[in-house]
Amino acid sequence: MNSASFNGSFAIHTVAPSVSQQVRHTGGSLRLIAKGRRADSGPCSDLDKLVITPPPRKVPMPHPPAITLRPFHEADTAFFTGKASDERVTRFIGDGQPWDEQTIQERIRAALQEDPLDSVGASRWFLAVEANEPVGIVVSSRKDAGVEVGYWVSPDHWGRGIAGAMPDAALASIPDIYLTRELFARVDPANAVSTKLLTRRGFQLDTHHEGLDHYILV
Repeated sequence: MNSASFNGSFAIHTVAPSVSQQVRHTGGSLRLIAKGRRADSGPCSDLDKLVITPPPRKVPMPHPPAITLRPFHEADTAFFTGKASDERVTRFIGDGQPWDEQTIQERIRAALQEDPLDSVGASRWFLAVEANEPVGIVVSSRKDAGVEVGYWVSPDHWGRGIAGAMPDAALASIPDIYLTRELFARVDPANAVSTKLLTRRGFQLDTHHEGLDHYILV
């Protein structure tokens, strides 16, 4: 068997009825060594049964995106409007349709009003930022049952782990802001991604009401 160059390291074994052979990778080339024979004693048989077994490769675990949450400002209106009018974002929100301009402005005014945090209806919005670029919005609102949390991820950043980093950041800050750990989220049952993200972070399905699953933090 002639020497051949390979990129990487492989453990290569031959399978033969009477001969156990091994190919060793030395210095970028491969040498066939048959047990009980000299390496230079001539060709070996049954090379058609050569089996190449690559060594296990360690796949590095991806690091979660480093995002920060900062209070939502009026200057962030354009970013929010772009998400609220994008059917990809609103697919699982309300009736699933993009929001009209009136609804958008009403929600923004409520978010900027900053009512006392202990009053029902008080809300705080946060812009999720990665390297000074907005990547999503986290919303929170005081309700009778606790504080409702939600998040929108910009479609430009789907598939990068932002959807997991945002609730992580919310859970690290919102309980301290409202002085309570009674958090809940409402999710469309068809939104399997959000359901999985919530349950992995300690939320548990509590009830189903008006077409939405209600998850509470336990």
